[in-house]
Amino acid sequence: KTFKTFKPTQTDLYFLGLSLASFLLILRFGSFLASNLQGTLPFASDMTTFYFLIPIAAGPMLVRFVLNPVITLVFAILLSVFCGFFLEQNFDMTVYYLLSGLFGAWLIGQLETRSSVLKRGVFLGLANTGLVLCLTLINTLSTSAFVDPQIILANCAFAFLAGPFAALVVLGLSPLAESLFGYTTNIKLIELANMNHPLLREMIVVAPGTYLHSQLV
Repeated sequence: KTFKTFKPTQTDLYFLGLSLASFLLILRFGSFLASNLQGTLPFASDMTTFYFLIPIAAGPMLVRFVLNPVITLVFAILLSVFCGFFLEQNFDMTVYYLLSGLFGAWLIGQLETRSSVLKRGVFLGLANTGLVLCLTLINTLSTSAFVDPQIILANCAFAFLAGPFAALVVLGLSPLAESLFGYTTNIKLIELANMNHPLLREMIVVAPGTYLHSQLV
């Protein structure tokens, strides 16, 4: 019954396709930078360290910002699978991007103002850090391989920074998505209903009856 709500319009499909292509390009650009910057950091790191910093979670967050949770779930699964294949079938990164994106989308679904997006980004960063530690523990127990503690710390630090980074990407792209595709989000409606809006303040004085009717609508 839940997936019966998966009814994207043609505009939604255009938006989802453009978002998928855009974040895959971001991934490719991030992996290109990782291959060139590997070994330049003053502390121990590897390619995966840079992968944790790529703000793929911003994709599901942006989709959830304008569309419903079911469409967001499908998009997050597709995006994370494609990312895993692009990173040489890296299953760990598929899991990381999927869970990080879904948690970020859940955080975005609780928003009331745009200004709180960065705060949610910090929460996402903390969740990313815990996720990296869990993946590291699982891999260590399953392979009995030694992992350099400096690499673990670097992975956790980059994963944490990916949270606020993803929030900044959402803040930058959400107004573009609203204007380009004509979406009216809950945040936009809340902003329009803000008592400090100049038009509403003038309406209270000039036409109180119309103001009350507008608030009811």
